[in-house]
Amino acid sequence: MRFHMKAIRLGPLRGNMASTTGEYQTKIRRPINVTTRFSNEEFALISDAASRTNLPLADWFRRTVLDALADQKGDPPQIILHEEIQFIKLILMNTLPKIASGKTVTEEKMMELMLRFKDEKVNLAKQVIQTSQGRGE
Repeated sequence: MRFHMKAIRLGPLRGNMASTTGEYQTKIRRPINVTTRFSNEEFALISDAASRTNLPLADWFRRTVLDALADQKGDPPQIILHEEIQFIKLILMNTLPKIASGKTVTEEKMMELMLRFKDEKVNLAKQVIQTSQGRGE
């Protein structure tokens, strides 16, 4: 079986997309069509998942994609929290050894560290979240 990816817009205001919240409806007009290609193994996995939920393949696929996008809306607070945790860890790792050895950390040095780690905390937070999602946590 061959599938290919394309999106077709059928008209400006024809149909309306249902929200993924609440009861799922399958008989709503939708003006855009998307297709894609899968290997036989991928298609078998997708077909099996749709069968287990007792939904037609297209409906299962639409619901899965829209639910995944809806779940992403909850990520920003999680990312922000992890960013701040990583930021604090970076600051502590770079100041505690100096403080423990009796040295002082100047305000200028602290500002330098904060500016240096401003962008690094975002990348570290994303890594932590991806790692925890990969483990299924």
